[in-house]
Amino acid sequence: MDVGFPSLEESHIAIVGLGLMGGSFALALRQAGLGRKLIGIDLDEGTRTQAAPYFDVVAADLGPIRQAHLVVLAAPVRAILRLLQGIERYAAPGAILLDFGSTKRAILEAMRRLPEHLQPIGGHPLCGREQSGFAAATPDLFRGARFVLIPLARTSPQALDFVEALLRRLEMTPLIMSAEEHDQLLAVTSHLPYLLAACLMQVALENEKMQERLFQVAASGFRDTSRLAASHPRMMLDILMTNREPVLEALRSFQQALSLLQTRLEEGQEAELERWMEAIRQQRRRLNL
Repeated sequence: MDVGFPSLEESHIAIVGLGLMGGSFALALRQAGLGRKLIGIDLDEGTRTQAAPYFDVVAADLGPIRQAHLVVLAAPVRAILRLLQGIERYAAPGAILLDFGSTKRAILEAMRRLPEHLQPIGGHPLCGREQSGFAAATPDLFRGARFVLIPLARTSPQALDFVEALLRRLEMTPLIMSAEEHDQLLAVTSHLPYLLAACLMQVALENEKMQERLFQVAASGFRDTSRLAASHPRMMLDILMTNREPVLEALRSFQQALSLLQTRLEEGQEAELERWMEAIRQQRRRLNL
């Protein structure tokens, strides 16, 4: 099938991976009336059963994606890398391949090796939650979120326009950048915060005798700061292993900041601590997050 670019309402869209992100994307498409035919692919039979009412076709293999104008790879990073090996045997000529991977350099490198008859675009929706699986999916997950897009040099303007228009119809804001910039920025804003939340939980769990009382007094500060520690380990391992250098750089910077803070506290440098805390407070309040 020689794939063109129909209207968003008439397009056929395949989603490979029907967990939180892929499931939420499907629900958002349904709610917005986009995609005349929705195709869902997932290896897990239980997930396919849950998702079936929201799709026109559900399958355990990639065969049905040949019907799609847009194929969305909504899986952990290393699963996406495996999917990209040989996906040209299934996707129709001219089809757009859009991924949802949380790190981009390895995925973009794999996309560059795809045959010229496909239209790959790297992507990352900047949203999520700690729950996983189709049962946690919600059509509101993407609303108001930014969506990073990384077109290749060969990506046609028509393919990029199609994806940008789709995202805007789902009330997302496309944000174009390079894979390298994305991975450096996300190491600080997403991957490092996960590691800090996990370390906070480890500290809280170290003294078993204190645990019961500790969690009795834990309030919103602890809850909000430790929230990311509930993220799925497999997903986070994929992120850390495919973005090691930027994450290590962020960790080194954090360790330097923490070491300076420890010294000031040990030496009772109250004035320096106050100046630092006030400067950080003012900078945080200026952010529109």
